[in-house]
Amino acid sequence: MVATASYPGYGLPVPAAPGPSLPLPHRARKVLRRTADPSGTPKGDIMRTRKEDSVELWSQLSVLVAEVGTTLDRRLSEDFDLGLTDFLALRALSNGDPAGIRMNELAQLLGLNQSSATRAAQRLETRGLAQKGAHGTDRRGVVVRITDAGRSTVADIGNLFRREVGMALEVASVDSRTSSVVARLRYAPTLDQ
Repeated sequence: MVATASYPGYGLPVPAAPGPSLPLPHRARKVLRRTADPSGTPKGDIMRTRKEDSVELWSQLSVLVAEVGTTLDRRLSEDFDLGLTDFLALRALSNGDPAGIRMNELAQLLGLNQSSATRAAQRLETRGLAQKGAHGTDRRGVVVRITDAGRSTVADIGNLFRREVGMALEVASVDSRTSSVVARLRYAPTLDQ
């Protein structure tokens, strides 16, 4: 995969150095002609630095994640009486080792501390969606496994989840606070190409 950057303010991908460079879009060439000295060096700070661009991207991504997360959490709570963290834990269990996942592994998969992951696992166990058990080879270790009811719930929620994320991304694509990051997510090359 080729690392990419973008022309500041245009959102157009370009190869990052080293590698062949692409010509600037017509509009960008005009801006640079008006704002550059004879050597071609931009005058003032018309071109944002990569660091500033990264900060803006991070800011937009944070807004996007918060808004989509809030929407999903509300829908999951209304329709399934389940929070977003609990669903993500259940999904991680369904994708994990059938023998179970250790609490510290679950915490890492969810981006939580171990205490929060343990509470999520307890809530799932209370509802019969997961069960705790001894680790197969380490008697001191505890693992969490998904139950059949948990697998069924993941399947039921999966369609709602995809639909809600799709709608949230559509809304975010026209919101000035998040449109740039949505465009980058949609049109970024995938890692497996």
